[in-house]
Amino acid sequence: PMHPPTITTQAEKDYTEALFAGNELRMSELLRTSGPVANELTSRTLCAVVRMLLSLLQSKSPRSFVDISLAWFEQLATLDRRCLSAELEMEVVNTLQTLAASVDELDKMQVTKAQQLVEPLKKQWGVDGY
Repeated sequence: PMHPPTITTQAEKDYTEALFAGNELRMSELLRTSGPVANELTSRTLCAVVRMLLSLLQSKSPRSFVDISLAWFEQLATLDRRCLSAELEMEVVNTLQTLAASVDELDKMQVTKAQQLVEPLKKQWGVDGY
């Protein structure tokens, strides 16, 4: 049987439990209330959270998740460690580029924020020849 990884912070504990239980409702509740806590999560948990954010964004979910996702992605740009796989990094960048081009669906501030995050993340992750 799979065992949850060793738990350090309260955020790690909360997110691990929600992910481990496959409880999407609890997950979206956590995402709404905790704010971005990437720096308090293990790389493994953070990857799972980022995957969930990406799938919420791709499923044309409520626009509230756009703000939540942008806040997490903004925090990823400030982390001093690489915690996502190259594949996941590319997916984040591609998703941000899609958001940055979604001028009809999103409000101007969301579009601008997505545009502003693309370059720093590409630079940080060495995407596209940076």
